[in-house]
Amino acid sequence: MTNIWIAPASSENMNYSIYNKYKFQYDSEYKEEYMWAFNKTRIKSWNELKVGDVVIFGSNNKKGEGWTRKAIVKSKFEFKNDNDSWPFKSPSGTPWTYAFTLEKPVVIKITPSQMKDIIGHNGFQSQTKVKEEVRKKIDEIILN
Repeated sequence: MTNIWIAPASSENMNYSIYNKYKFQYDSEYKEEYMWAFNKTRIKSWNELKVGDVVIFGSNNKKGEGWTRKAIVKSKFEFKNDNDSWPFKSPSGTPWTYAFTLEKPVVIKITPSQMKDIIGHNGFQSQTKVKEEVRKKIDEIILN
């Protein structure tokens, strides 16, 4: 079964690699992909993330636009970037090591109030795989 992941992100941060492709070097080859990453503290989540899973990007922040993009995980790889510069600093200062590329993100619209109703609280602190009952509610909004 395809999992749905919630990836809290500001519009500013999504500009780096969700709204636009990110250019990077991997194994001496230059690539340009839509991508996102988990930091070293999220290795368990990264191990659970599967190619084909759906990731929803956005925020419940009052200044945010809500949840505005969804994308399918295309590949996973370890990104050797110990200086924490990709593509923006992590809140914890821990490098974004566990990267994944995405199919082209598509526009969705889940308002902060809709997401709060779905999940029962204001938001997520980090990437989170949603439970089946939450997944069904998100599917209903996205598919309508």
